[in-house]
Amino acid sequence: MKVTLISDTHTMHDRLPPLSGDVLVHAGDFYDLAECRDKKLKRLNAWFAKQDFQVKLFVPGDHDIPVFKSWRAGKNYLSEATLLVDSVYEYEGVHFYGSPWVPNADGYAFAMEDERIEETWSKIPLETDVLITHVPPFGALDDGPFDRGLGCRVLRRKVREVRPCCHVYGHIHWSSGYQKLGGTRFVNSSYVNQLRFNEPRVFEITRSFGGRLDASPI
Repeated sequence: MKVTLISDTHTMHDRLPPLSGDVLVHAGDFYDLAECRDKKLKRLNAWFAKQDFQVKLFVPGDHDIPVFKSWRAGKNYLSEATLLVDSVYEYEGVHFYGSPWVPNADGYAFAMEDERIEETWSKIPLETDVLITHVPPFGALDDGPFDRGLGCRVLRRKVREVRPCCHVYGHIHWSSGYQKLGGTRFVNSSYVNQLRFNEPRVFEITRSFGGRLDASPI
C-alpha cells in the first residue's frame, strides 16, 4: 500500500505537483489564519479532487478555521476526502485514526485545554496502525528553531502504548522528516517552513509474516 503524507501546506498547495498512490493523508493546516472566507471548503475540495488516490484522509490543524467552524456547526462540506475527527478509517485491513486537537492553542481551531487532552488521546484505539494527529508527540521530530521538545508528552505516552506502525503529524515546521523509534515510524510531514518547501513523504505499508505492519520510505 503506497501512502503519501503531507501537512502544513498553508495555502501553498498549488505549488505541489499532482500526487498519486493508494492513500493520501493531509495532517492539517491547509489554510492560513487569514483564510476564513472559504466557508464551504471549495478550495480544499478542489485540491483533493485533483489527487489520484483510492482514499483521501484529512485531519485538520489549528489554522484550519473554515473546517473547524463547519464541523462545529454539524456540517461536513468536505466531499472529496474523509474528515477524521477522533475517528477511524479502515482500508484493506489497515486502521487509520485521526485526531486534530492542539493543546495550548487558545483562539485557534481545534484547541484543547490541557486538562482534557489526556481524555482525548485515551480514545485512540489500541488496534490503530496509522495514527494521524496535527501535533507531534514529545521527543520525535518536534524541535523548533529555538526550543526543543515542543511535542505533547501525553500523546507520546499513548503512542508508546498503542505502538502504531506509523505516526504522522506536522505543526512544527522546522522538524520535517522521519525517524523510527520503538517499532513506530514517526513522520513530520510539514511542507512549508521558513527556508524551503519539503517534498511529500511517501511510504510503503507492508505486512510481515508475523502480521506486523511496517512503514518504509520510498
